[in-house]
Amino acid sequence: MTVAQDIATSLSLRLLELSLGVNCFYGPYLYSDDNLIPFRCVFVVESGGLDVFPYNGEDRNGERRTRVDITIRENKEQFGRGEDLAVRVSDALDMNPPVGYVETRTINTSPIYLRKDDVGSHLWLVNVDTLKVGTPSV
Repeated sequence: MTVAQDIATSLSLRLLELSLGVNCFYGPYLYSDDNLIPFRCVFVVESGGLDVFPYNGEDRNGERRTRVDITIRENKEQFGRGEDLAVRVSDALDMNPPVGYVETRTINTSPIYLRKDDVGSHLWLVNVDTLKVGTPSV
């Protein structure tokens, strides 16, 4: 699985109101204008990372650091509820890596409020740096 898939899966297991493929997605932001995607949801996408750092451990191919961007969306009438979800997403991942990862750290102390989207839903951003040692398939 990709890092984004691992993080989205982890969020859906740690936060009971998130369900993978229902309101927790790995991939870019999707609009909810067709009512198939709920207004209250999260999107997880990889956005780069540092070069692979050589690692001299047994059967290891290096340290892989990947940045993940998590967009949290909430209905236009529910700003406080969305802000709370964004904080809980951040807290669920900061210094609490999924199985197979060495570290996850949020970049900012609190989620970043971005703006309203085209239909008035509120958007927040949580940036997370991940660290995994070994090959991409480990």
